[in-house]
Amino acid sequence: TTITYALDGVVCTTSEENTLKACKIYPLSTLNKVVVIKTKEDFLTFAEAVNNGTSYEGYTIKLNNDIDLEDAANTLSIVVKNNNINLDLNGKTLTAKNTRTATHNFFFDVNAGGVLTVENGSIVYTHTGTNMGWEGAATAFDVTGGGVLNMDGVNVTVSGTDMNFCVHLNNWGEATLNAKECTLESTYIAVRAFNSGYDMNNITIPNGTYEYDPTN
Repeated sequence: TTITYALDGVVCTTSEENTLKACKIYPLSTLNKVVVIKTKEDFLTFAEAVNNGTSYEGYTIKLNNDIDLEDAANTLSIVVKNNNINLDLNGKTLTAKNTRTATHNFFFDVNAGGVLTVENGSIVYTHTGTNMGWEGAATAFDVTGGGVLNMDGVNVTVSGTDMNFCVHLNNWGEATLNAKECTLESTYIAVRAFNSGYDMNNITIPNGTYEYDPTN
């Protein structure tokens, strides 16, 4: 007996141990093009597929439950590169924590032709550890090198030791943030547009306000 996974015609047999891992992708529905995430393990498998270069363009990744990744973020950074991903939180909360120090920690890293759209729910990202100073920062969404982050109806809360950001826009290539009816809260800086003169960052926040401290 075989189960056919729609993406690129990948076929796995049910006799394989852990079919999901054997395919290196999450099974996709050919009917509605929706990937349903029910558990922590589902999300980590999806993240691994993205980092391995699996394209999810045209599909919606949809949370079916609140997902707590616990400390998996210590070894996880979801790199959206030359990919187009639509993440529907479906009114649920995605939670992760990170304890690494003296390094930059990106939960999502959007760059080099990547487009990430996140909608309808909450993300809670926490960093704990010794004071990192300028040696590192905890960031929910890092956008750089031509990356585009679209957010609609999303609440992002980031907290932790010293430097932490909901969204960090880097100046190494144009970086874009479109946030509609979102609440972004950080114990340091919610949205940082880092620009030392090489390129411009684009920030559009319909129905909202972008408040900034010009000294940061």
